[in-house]
Amino acid sequence: MKNKRYLAIDLGASSGRLILGNLNEYEIIHRFDTKKNLSDNGIFWDIEHIFNEICLGIGKLNTAKNIISIGVDSWGADYCLLDENDKLVSAPYCYRDNRTQEVFNKTNDEIGKKRLYELTGTQIIQFNTLYQMKADQSDHRSYYNAIKSLLFIPDYINFLLCGHKYNEMTQASTSGLLDPFTRRWNSRLFYDLKLPYSVMQKIKKSGEILGCIKEQYWNTKDYRPEIIMVGSHDTASAVAAVPAINDEDYIFISSGTWSLVGIEIEVPLINDFTYMENFTNEITIDGKVRLIKNIIGLWLLQELRKEYKSTGISLSWNDFLKAAKETKTKFANLDVNDPVFFAPFTKKNSIINRITHWYKIRHQNVPESIGEISKVIMIGLSNAYFEVIKKLELHLCKKYKYIYIIGGGSQNKYLCQLTSNITAKIVVSGPVEATALGNIAVQAITSGEIENINKARKIIADNMKIDFFYPEFKK
Repeated sequence: MKNKRYLAIDLGASSGRLILGNLNEYEIIHRFDTKKNLSDNGIFWDIEHIFNEICLGIGKLNTAKNIISIGVDSWGADYCLLDENDKLVSAPYCYRDNRTQEVFNKTNDEIGKKRLYELTGTQIIQFNTLYQMKADQSDHRSYYNAIKSLLFIPDYINFLLCGHKYNEMTQASTSGLLDPFTRRWNSRLFYDLKLPYSVMQKIKKSGEILGCIKEQYWNTKDYRPEIIMVGSHDTASAVAAVPAINDEDYIFISSGTWSLVGIEIEVPLINDFTYMENFTNEITIDGKVRLIKNIIGLWLLQELRKEYKSTGISLSWNDFLKAAKETKTKFANLDVNDPVFFAPFTKKNSIINRITHWYKIRHQNVPESIGEISKVIMIGLSNAYFEVIKKLELHLCKKYKYIYIIGGGSQNKYLCQLTSNITAKIVVSGPVEATALGNIAVQAITSGEIENINKARKIIADNMKIDFFYPEFKK
């Protein structure tokens, strides 16, 4: 396997990267910010910038490195709308835009939140594709009738690279429009919501081949790698790289801009408990189900770092962790899932202002220093993880021994230890680039290089940096 290389195009809500390699070793070829444009009309992804950066990264490749295929993954829910000539009718909206607030409540009242959940098994949250499409229908009639195709962000990148239009299964399962049992678009729901069913594409499963990359984007005419439908939802790819090798039951936390806490199960779990707790059922790369709870994640720390940098204070992640660990003052637990922390932060309404205000209106001791604010965020995250895990175990009448923390947040040793302590479980952290490795794993399986996802996880466990954290109980 060491001689073959696969290219993972991994687009996160904060940054994108092109990673070349296999499950034994890899290198980051190119890294860039996934830019958003803010205007009076909303928050939009700069999709042209993103694709230009992808092309720039591809241009850096040494094509003699035996690159077999390419796969694209990104965050979920957002999409591009194309006209009859396959041109964008508008820049794609960012899920943090507040345009869905009104239609969210109106749609839930019309259809019923519980019925929506029973039909889809998808969390009821305002940025779901379903609500974004209703907002398009309500606010943009000038171009709405011109829409002929809807492609999720990685679908659109795939289309640009190879010319084929499809929707991918793991992305489709985040939309709030998929039947989780038949794995098809829920035509009845489209009819009831008066949404255009015809704009949706045929759904392809992870591992299907789309076609070769266009000549214009490749450096040599000797050969062109294939574009593979990987687990194009980044969480699906990340979970594929969980280094669990003994088939033991475990909980995973995919830790990045968001924290996704969950388990893998064979079939969707849709009942009163999962509805009330707003768990979402999403499809895995091998056709199982990820039962997940969305928790606001490292975005809070990312924004905190950005805010300090804007004032001339440049801090490394280690600076934040060190300052938090050295802080002895105790504070009330910060509810990181409070909606006040969802909307984009601004100069006037910054993350520091929102956190201090959150404590002030509750007449609590207010964190002020870098260490204090960092600490309340990380303790708040670990407490949020604990609450989800506790409820899940009680409902399933089952205890889990391990928590696998994968993705960028696995580097946060302080948060990993806090999580181990509060849950009284063994935390296994890593790999850091889990999403890219899961992306590569699907490509390697498709090429016939490895047999299945279990084999892929074994290779990852044997070759990637993994750390263990054990509960520390104070005397």
